[in-house]
Amino acid sequence: RRRREGAPSLRRWGSGSLDELVGTSPVAHCVDPETPARLIGAALRDGHTTQEFQARRKDGSTFDVLMAIQTSTADDGSTVFVGTSLDVSELSHLRNELHQLQKVEALGGLAAGVAHDFNNLLVPIQGYVDLAIEDPRLPEDLRAHLEQIQIAGARAADLTAQLLAISRKQILAPRPTDLNEAAREAGRLLQRVLRANIRLTIDTAAEPCRVVVDPSQLQQVLLNLMSNAQDAMPNGGDLRLGVRDCELSAADCRARVGG
Repeated sequence: RRRREGAPSLRRWGSGSLDELVGTSPVAHCVDPETPARLIGAALRDGHTTQEFQARRKDGSTFDVLMAIQTSTADDGSTVFVGTSLDVSELSHLRNELHQLQKVEALGGLAAGVAHDFNNLLVPIQGYVDLAIEDPRLPEDLRAHLEQIQIAGARAADLTAQLLAISRKQILAPRPTDLNEAAREAGRLLQRVLRANIRLTIDTAAEPCRVVVDPSQLQQVLLNLMSNAQDAMPNGGDLRLGVRDCELSAADCRARVGG
């Protein structure tokens, strides 16, 4: 029975028997050599203390301990320390994860603020460019330059929407979308910014291929893929974006995991 009651302590400290723990204290196993003095000093000053520290097991590994110490006076007038320790390693791990999530949330809020400010600057730029392109007196060479600005503005707007989605300040709006039309639109946006040595081909399916996605997110994925493909061909080449309606078996899916 004695061994059974001490099983949790044995596992916690990595000891082989209760006899190894008798007469020892968690304070004696502190990783930081200054911890015992801090614990005892606080207990003597206030009569009690509760502190968290790292302790070392017999095998050298460490874990987090929450210890409560209270003092009392023995019959002979000496001070007696009574302590209770608790392994809080899992709690410490969860606390660290919470801190990381809070950091990510703060970064998301910052990204949302930047995206909103950027969008406020982008809207008048896009508006004036659209008005200028509609002017029939505009020379064709200037129209081509303005169309480049229009394309870049559309990509910037997509990036802004993506930042807002990542920061969870914008709810994604998936809806039935034809991949053929999405591919053609991506080709139109990218056509004028491709290098002259890149030949773009949009190969669509014979029938509509509808999927339920957020169109702006899908457009961003396609533009990023095509832009990365161009960067991978510094000497030029053929860039083909194709759409196919196919059915994948379970074996096909397993073969493509991580691919």
